[in-house]
Amino acid sequence: VGKVKELSFTPKLGIEPLSIEHVTSMSIKYPGPEMTYDAPDSTLALIGENAKNLKNLTIIMIYWPQDTIRMGLIPMFRGLKDSLKSVCLDFVVNDYTRDMKCEIIEALSHNCVNLEGLQIKDRNPYSPSPIVFNCFKNLKKLIVPKLCFINALIGDINSLTHLFVDNASLQEFKDFDFDRIGQKLKKLRKFDVKVVPGNTSTNR
Repeated sequence: VGKVKELSFTPKLGIEPLSIEHVTSMSIKYPGPEMTYDAPDSTLALIGENAKNLKNLTIIMIYWPQDTIRMGLIPMFRGLKDSLKSVCLDFVVNDYTRDMKCEIIEALSHNCVNLEGLQIKDRNPYSPSPIVFNCFKNLKKLIVPKLCFINALIGDINSLTHLFVDNASLQEFKDFDFDRIGQKLKKLRKFDVKVVPGNTSTNR
């Protein structure tokens, strides 16, 4: 299921005919309600080939086959390399291994080099953080589900100005090396951490 959030068009030309080329913000959810699990490889590739003005993208991942990731999602990233500015990756189920998450994040980073904003959602509180290298050299805003994701993702990033953590345990907060982050991220202007007292997950 694709949901268009924002369109861009020239008023003088009217709103007809509108096409995917006019879409600037959208979300993709697969599979959606009452959908079969047939892989939408061609649809994802079509978005990559034609959505040349797409800037903001949310991807809600529910049981995506690995072939769909490799044959549809990654080619879509390749096609959106010049336009994409902000992405939200929402891993809804627990079936995605660390290697699969790394493959997706690395593909996004290596293809969409102009990306400025990234949000990662992970519904599994015990999910290990993906570790990627040489990624997101121009990223300015990063939102992650746990503090341990920071060390896994910022190894080569020095452009961040905004950093947010959605769900940290009290113990994780106490053990985290904030001084290292301050020394590493010289351009950081805002760092928010939401500490959830009842969260006991400290997986690294």
